[in-house]
Amino acid sequence: MCNLYHMDWVRKWAVDLESLINLMPWVSELERWFPEGADTAGLVLIKVSARSIEYWDGEENGRVNLPG
Repeated sequence: MCNLYHMDWVRKWAVDLESLINLMPWVSELERWFPEGADTAGLVLIKVSARSIEYWDGEENGRVNLPG
């Protein structure tokens, strides 16, 4: 398990959350944070495309460059 502390990323906002949920069903594990499911007020879905990830797990650190 590593503690992520930095990502070089690009944000893409999903405008129609309802149609995306039809493609990718709600995951029950998320109910811990969103008890009303996809109907939780203010809930938005963000797609993140990372270029690189820097990590630190308490003992080691490093950087992973992702393809694309």
